[in-house]
Amino acid sequence: MSQLPKNASFHEQVQALFCFLRGHGAALSPLDAELLELWASTQVPFEVVARGMRRCFESRLTGLKQDETLSLPSLRTCRRHVESEIARYLRIHTQPVPSTHTETTDENAEAYAQTRHQRLKKQLLSFAKKHPWAPKTTSRLLEHLGKPADIHQAMHQEILAIFVLAHALPQEEKKKLLEETRQLAKTREALSLEAAKEQWRFFLAFVFKQRFGIRNWG
Repeated sequence: MSQLPKNASFHEQVQALFCFLRGHGAALSPLDAELLELWASTQVPFEVVARGMRRCFESRLTGLKQDETLSLPSLRTCRRHVESEIARYLRIHTQPVPSTHTETTDENAEAYAQTRHQRLKKQLLSFAKKHPWAPKTTSRLLEHLGKPADIHQAMHQEILAIFVLAHALPQEEKKKLLEETRQLAKTREALSLEAAKEQWRFFLAFVFKQRFGIRNWG
């Protein structure tokens, strides 16, 4: 995923993320390609679709048995989660009229990013009240979480919050978190060192969210 050029198309980004979650590369089936076109036609940002795809993978991880390998059999597996995220995005922001489509889409994406940013700040404050070890770390986070320029930055802030909080865990809690992450990492064979790093980050964030009941970060 990280090796994609910055100007990669929506279709290329979705396919790259699908290959990462699936665990190996493969051409999309005709039905998957048709579904990808449907998502593209909604004109929502890639990050909205990516969020749904990750949610789908996380839901499959939740029921994973020990030593069981995990992948996504098809892009259609993600349909329910992706279209739920698309619907949520569209509920927050009215679709633009055709004559100003591009400009209004950009405005909608920016407003969506601000909505996520404000929600994250409230959730961090709530998190700090529940966990005695967290107030100092969340306070520093809130000082540095500036207004996001776009959806990508807003979602990056959510992931950053997870990693910073995970690093701040008491030592014994951190050990347990890392061990669970290692066990999950064993269920996947990384195709490269970069893929292994991305898988580790994904699994660590998943374990942290599961441990603390966080459903809507990242």
